[in-house]
Amino acid sequence: MIYFYYGKNAYLVREEERRIRDKYEGTHALSCADADEKDVSVDYITSLLGAQDLFSPQRLVVARDFFTSFDAREQAALLSFLGELNHDQDVIVFSEASIPRKNGKLFKWLLENATSQEVVVPAGIALERWIQDYAKKQGGVIDSKAVYELSVRYGDQIALMAREVEKLCAFKGVNPATIDDVKLLTRSRAGGDIFKLLELVTSGRTGQALVALRQQVRAGDDPHYIFSMFVYQLRTLLSVASLYHEGGIRDKMVIAKTLKIHPFVAQKSMVVLNSLTTKQLTKMYYYLRESDEKMKLGRADVELVMERLIIKR
Repeated sequence: MIYFYYGKNAYLVREEERRIRDKYEGTHALSCADADEKDVSVDYITSLLGAQDLFSPQRLVVARDFFTSFDAREQAALLSFLGELNHDQDVIVFSEASIPRKNGKLFKWLLENATSQEVVVPAGIALERWIQDYAKKQGGVIDSKAVYELSVRYGDQIALMAREVEKLCAFKGVNPATIDDVKLLTRSRAGGDIFKLLELVTSGRTGQALVALRQQVRAGDDPHYIFSMFVYQLRTLLSVASLYHEGGIRDKMVIAKTLKIHPFVAQKSMVVLNSLTTKQLTKMYYYLRESDEKMKLGRADVELVMERLIIKR
């Protein structure tokens, strides 16, 4: 049996790897080949796959980040070996914290011959469900407002979010963690203040918006992270605007269900949209998209981009 998990979020990919390891470690002899280790080579991996163990004839071999560390020639060598290997009893796990080149021969072979999954970072309602499920695994409970606060604070920073959930569950025991617990025990990130910044920008409170932006930067939040979260919130607003302005829908529950977002997000978005048209939103969004291209080419500074957005709004 071969498993292949890949995706940009290392924490979630390793969680899938860990799930398979937990399933088979009791009956299979474990060997782990982490490509980051200097002595790991294709020969080393094939030797693990070809070795015989007198005490445990079934093997569990984990190959981490093979695509990242080995070139096309080395991948072809492993593919040749895998094609001849009888792996009916053995378990092989490819755990890749990246998106491999999708036209590569080994990648395509694994998609066809392995149980494969691209591990994506959950968002919106799916992210909130992940937080609740992870809290349950820790023996704790987190109420809905606290779950939403965590999702906004940490976004796609899943490893950090997991540590904060563990902390909350340890602190609260069997009692539900509340939004006050989140504010007391976890470090605020840019995401938690983005909607406040967005409200200040969209309502034309330029001075307050500039102060809020500079406070977030001084607090240690990465300006690029602030930028990405701002773009994300604008995209959410545009989605809500299509229902609110064009569709004439005023029910937050209908909007939340249609877009698969939290009702609280729908409600706050509706408040912002009372003073902002879809045309204005689109203009802001395309300014940020163009600025993003310039930043990638080194032609724009992220803090200046945000300040200009606030001033020109």
